[in-house]
Amino acid sequence: YSWEEKRIVGVGEDTVVGLVYHRARIKGTDIPVAQPMGTIWMLAEDGLGTEVHFFLTWDEALKAAGLPT
Repeated sequence: YSWEEKRIVGVGEDTVVGLVYHRARIKGTDIPVAQPMGTIWMLAEDGLGTEVHFFLTWDEALKAAGLPT
């Protein structure tokens, strides 16, 4: 299981959108899975994530953050 960052976008002072590739193998098999995935992270003052939302496409994440796709 791994994530490869493709693009990180700051939205305001406490929110970040991450566009990543999620890679894994189906449990019990050698079948690989690779899928783009979007995330929106809410950050505390110390920079640690306090909340994260996952999206199945990059466009969904960008739209949810109010950014152009």
